[in-house]
Amino acid sequence: MNGIPALIDVDDRRYLALAAMRDSVAYSELHRRYPNVTFWPGDRSVSGPEPAPGRREFIVGYLLRDQCHACAIVGRVRFAFDFDAVGKFLGARLISVDAPGR
Repeated sequence: MNGIPALIDVDDRRYLALAAMRDSVAYSELHRRYPNVTFWPGDRSVSGPEPAPGRREFIVGYLLRDQCHACAIVGRVRFAFDFDAVGKFLGARLISVDAPGR
């Protein structure tokens, strides 16, 4: 976006609202069913950041797995990376936590 900062690593957890994710009802339900749930980047070669139509944000997907990187996907998380009119990064906010099949 040629903004501030020039690049955002969407997989850098420092940018993510992980506390909001953990506090969500959907995540709490998943964590109850899968006590060893872990957070992983989505497959960026298939679904990279998506621009939100008419907004200054990009939607990025992540996976919740039952333990390891090769284990079953038990949920999906989406965060919006928000920018102001001149491209300054404002922060990331939780959009959704969903279990497959919902």
